[in-house]
Amino acid sequence: MRKKNKFFKINVIYVLLLCIFTTGLDSFTRDIVYAAETISLVTMPEYPEDGQTYWVIFKEGYRNSRVEMSTCNVLKGSGTPWILWNRNMTLQGASMEGRVNQYYLSDEYTWIEMNPYGIFTDWATEVIASNLDIYDANGNIVLRANDYYMMTDTLSQDSDIGINVEGDGVKTFYAMVLNGVNGDRNLGTDNDAALMYDRFIKNEASGYIIKQDNIHPYSYNGDSDHPNYSPMSKNELNLRIEYSFKDTDGDDLSVFYYTGHSTWDNVSASNYGITLGGSDGFYKWADLASFIANHVNGEVVVIMDACFSGYFQKNGVEALSYSDQQRFSVVSACSTDEESSSYNVAWNIIYGKLQYGCFTYYLGEGIGFTDGRLYADFNGDYKITLGELYDYTKRKVEAKNYEMTVGLYTSNRNKVLFEYQPSIKLNKKRVFIKKGKTYKLKAKTKNTYGKIIWRSDDNKVVAVSKSGKIKGKKKGSTVIYASINGKIATCRVKVV
Repeated sequence: MRKKNKFFKINVIYVLLLCIFTTGLDSFTRDIVYAAETISLVTMPEYPEDGQTYWVIFKEGYRNSRVEMSTCNVLKGSGTPWILWNRNMTLQGASMEGRVNQYYLSDEYTWIEMNPYGIFTDWATEVIASNLDIYDANGNIVLRANDYYMMTDTLSQDSDIGINVEGDGVKTFYAMVLNGVNGDRNLGTDNDAALMYDRFIKNEASGYIIKQDNIHPYSYNGDSDHPNYSPMSKNELNLRIEYSFKDTDGDDLSVFYYTGHSTWDNVSASNYGITLGGSDGFYKWADLASFIANHVNGEVVVIMDACFSGYFQKNGVEALSYSDQQRFSVVSACSTDEESSSYNVAWNIIYGKLQYGCFTYYLGEGIGFTDGRLYADFNGDYKITLGELYDYTKRKVEAKNYEMTVGLYTSNRNKVLFEYQPSIKLNKKRVFIKKGKTYKLKAKTKNTYGKIIWRSDDNKVVAVSKSGKIKGKKKGSTVIYASINGKIATCRVKVV
């Protein structure tokens, strides 16, 4: 893992951050981010000298959607600040100290200060970036706090990012989640991307350092017929790839996931690629594979949920050098001449009132998204290899008779990609209770499914209910066991 560089300029990359705060379907449904469109890439000036601690950059509705920034300070100890976006933007969770400093971005790309104000803005049409979490009126998170002053547009193909640079002995997991049809509720790509983001940030692949900061979600909408049309240029996508994987080295594992449309050319199969929209139109599979190979070090796994995604292997990976081919693995939704469920909505899956593409849904089901059970874990070691993930997803898709041929390209089917080891802990290791009294033990589980089984080593001393409530029966000592998925936690109880 490379040492990070510090940057003083910002690429305004307007991203859809798909954040899930807690486990479970309810929180997943509640916390999906669904705001805003991608804006053009511009270079921001340095942070203003009199700028305050907290800031938000947005487009102002009353001023022809020009780019503005507001900053503020909060009173020490008054709480944890966040922003409510309900057309206007107001500070919540803490008390503001003084007033808001306001700025607008000039044609010369400098911040021009305006008069102080009581709130961030009366009308924000789009949010660009902020170092505070932003929520809508329904409590859905719109944007997670992120310091985009750590990003730069100076990265390019001539940067110092090399190929297979020597490792530093530290194995780190990186991932990029790209949603190419942001805001399309029928296709379900928003939910597909959120599903994969959830599985990535909770991944515990053995031997790898896994941090949420190394999992990068981005979105755009390349469908020119869609009301949320917001294309992404090839250069913008390259910058996102560079930023997401800029710290990789030869010891690391990186995953690139894409859900969305692809574009085809009836004249030449070499012109197949993911749809970008705008003047660039699309990104050829061959060019994308080459760019990833040149800017991502270590092992690379590409997961493609798009029509004709088999061409990423055929036109892209197979055109790379032999050494790059050996470090690449590809899991594709379909072959070179087939549509995926990211296009054919009849093949989508409805789960918890949310719609998913069948390919990504079964990937997620295999690695524990639906109920915690690792359906793709055929040997029961709580680790999911590329081969297991492919075999499970392919079998489930074929069972539905969908016209999709799930594909796998890899030199190592046994490569562990995901791991979710179950665990259980009790809130107490030792309890003293009086005869006839009760106490409720609480269990904290992780990566488990099913019910906890409670058992007393001596029911004549201490009885325990199915919910973990213990009751002292007579003086003495015994042990209470709580077990789930083969894991056991204990508590010694003494009745006095």
